Amino acid sequence: MLLLIDTISNCSRIIIKSDNITNSSKILHNNKGQISEKIIQKIIKLFEKKYSLKKITKIIVCTGPGSFTGLRIGISTAIGLGLALNVKVYGINAFEILLRFSRIKYDFEEIHTFVQSSNNQNFLGVFDKKDQYIYKPKKINDILELQNNKKNVLLISNEKVKNLQLNYSKVVYKQINEIIINHDISKFKLEKKIIEPYYIN
Repeated sequence: MLLLIDTISNCSRIIIKSDNITNSSKILHNNKGQISEKIIQKIIKLFEKKYSLKKITKIIVCTGPGSFTGLRIGISTAIGLGLALNVKVYGINAFEILLRFSRIKYDFEEIHTFVQSSNNQNFLGVFDKKDQYIYKPKKINDILELQNNKKNVLLISNEKVKNLQLNYSKVVYKQINEIIINHDISKFKLEKKIIEPYYIN
């Protein structure tokens, strides 16, 4: 059984996956109190009726980019549960998640991964055909920075980009939890042993 913890998105999510089926999920709204006060309670409630924590075999946590507090809470919760349950904990950043999904589904010269996080923080990572960064990932302060003048470029984001006409070959919106739950995670670059938050200033 897989437990996914995502505390970087606008609505943080905890999801259980067993036998390739998403059994249950809860949404933690970042604007309704502190996530730190809710996350363990939500996990317990998720398991108390139908599932056992002892059946968890793998924990995946999204490591960023995002707010300092959100990342620390998600990662520390995942590591704490991993130690308590003696199961492996893996981390993966949102750029990698969006990039891997894009490579499975599409064929573009460039892929622009746009991560919309909590506290109205937005981040951009631009990859070439060999999946190398074209330039260092950065925080986006103005949505107009997403404008593109090249051909054969994909923009993929974890949330819809509102009120903007985007000059891309294709624009895709896909939530992080949906990608991990519905695809073979062995194709993703999962980080283990030392899991660190992915901060971008």
